[in-house]
Amino acid sequence: MKKLIIPATVILALGFGGQVSAAVPTAQDSVESEAGALPGEFLYSLDELIENLQLVFTSDSEKEAELLIQFAEERLAEATELSDEEKADFLEELMDSYQDLLNKAQEEVSEVIEDDTVSEENLEEISEELEEASELDEDLESELSEDQLEEVKEVQDQAYLVANVTKGFDLETVKSLRAAELGYGEIAKVISLAELSGKTSEEIATMLNESDLDTVMAELGFTMTDIKEVVYQKKADYLQTLLAEAEASGDEKTVKKLSKKLDSYEKRLEKIVSRQPDAEEAKEEEVDADASSEENAPAEDEEQDTPLDESEEGSSTAVTTATDSSSKEEAEQVRANSEKQTEKQQKATEKAVEKQKKAEEKQKAAEEKAAEKQQKAAEKAAEKAEEQQQKAAEKAKEKAEKQAEGKSKAAEKQKKEEDDEEEEDDK
Repeated sequence: MKKLIIPATVILALGFGGQVSAAVPTAQDSVESEAGALPGEFLYSLDELIENLQLVFTSDSEKEAELLIQFAEERLAEATELSDEEKADFLEELMDSYQDLLNKAQEEVSEVIEDDTVSEENLEEISEELEEASELDEDLESELSEDQLEEVKEVQDQAYLVANVTKGFDLETVKSLRAAELGYGEIAKVISLAELSGKTSEEIATMLNESDLDTVMAELGFTMTDIKEVVYQKKADYLQTLLAEAEASGDEKTVKKLSKKLDSYEKRLEKIVSRQPDAEEAKEEEVDADASSEENAPAEDEEQDTPLDESEEGSSTAVTTATDSSSKEEAEQVRANSEKQTEKQQKATEKAVEKQKKAEEKQKAAEEKAAEKQQKAAEKAAEKAEEQQQKAAEKAKEKAEKQAEGKSKAAEKQKKEEDDEEEEDDK
């Protein structure tokens, strides 16, 4: 990308007398992701040129990812600001630009994930930014054509998977699949498919030697919605763990922040689950469709008043055989789909129970940790009080001994004085 936009750098440098560096903001500049100039306006081309220059002068993956995410969010903001007339001319162009920027942002975030010099806090922040940039406003979503919405959703889903591949996934498995040259979005899909199908990640990865991921997903009977459900659940579990730790440590600010985020994720998860087709309803619809076909078949036969000759009878028999075979295949497919849906529902129920169990275990662990912490504090306070009491007793004893010693010396002195007086009297 940078090679393509270098000529723009030269043009701007010539136009402004070589003062480019002074006019171009750096990646550290705080720029809100909001619509400025819109497509068709004079300044819009200049805005695009400046964005390209910012990317040219940014060599750090972390900062470049931040810029790409920011620009992607700006495309969405610009799209929402377009008038109905402008949408007809520029909406498709803006959404294409948004997808391109989001794709490039994923690549840079992947680099950041592998960069050991990037702090955990910064990685968390940039992953959150990528996740937020992969969300589409419902009003804007309704403006897109079915084909374009499908393309946008595909890019957004991939971005979401990349943003959350380190949240709740086994890191050793992630590293192993990464070593097999799979992208982080693909890794999230492979691990999720393994959990959904009961296979290992290695078995799923082996299947990719002969088919692409979409084909493997179709063969196993799972969709992107199923994948997202697994990833959302893992992110929710990850947040639940962080929340339990924050509660145990008494960090109220973090508890409040994580509780709000966990609430949001659980709502999203419920929304995804609610979109899953009900197995029994699907089965009933298929059965009704088959029954309707069977009812129509005799009616068609009754309309044929002319007797069939031998060739027609043979043809009819062949058609009937083919139809019966097709019906059997369809029935088997319906039964297989129904079994898969039932299995998916059963797994969803098991997951819900497991999630509740984990939440209870985490809550219990947090309570035990808090109780242990409180007990240690009480023991420490008791030890300190006992130590202070012992020191006070020793000090009182020492003082008493000194007082006794002083009295003894005073008595001895008084006796000596009395003895001296007696001696004087005797003389």
